[in-house]
Amino acid sequence: MSEERYLKAALGLQKLGVSQSGSLQLMNQYPLETIERQLFFLPMRKAKRPSAFIVDAIRFDYSPPKEFYAKTKTQPSEDSCVLDQDAELSPGFADADTQGHGIEGSPDDSASNDRMEQRERSGDPAVPGADQENWPTD
Repeated sequence: MSEERYLKAALGLQKLGVSQSGSLQLMNQYPLETIERQLFFLPMRKAKRPSAFIVDAIRFDYSPPKEFYAKTKTQPSEDSCVLDQDAELSPGFADADTQGHGIEGSPDDSASNDRMEQRERSGDPAVPGADQENWPTD
């Protein structure tokens, strides 16, 4: 059985243009699974020179091409896309609409602005420790 696999892999390499001695060298130096895997992936790759490409792919054990992942990727089931209709927001969590984000006429935060103005008038710095008395001197 494994003799047939070796023969098939060696013939596959030679059909791509790899010399007989090159094929034998690859077969002796690298695992059969690596050679078979790279032969399998080669049609999915855009190799301009397949014989040179397959030799490098085997030597450096190239990862599968993107197309392989695209073909094997499964679509998510409908159950995994269904949202829990009974789910509630946790306390203290509000969505963007209730917070007024991005809505014209949203509530103005004038109360915090008033507090800032009062601090500035009273001489208290807006940021603790930001007064000039605490600044380092040269």
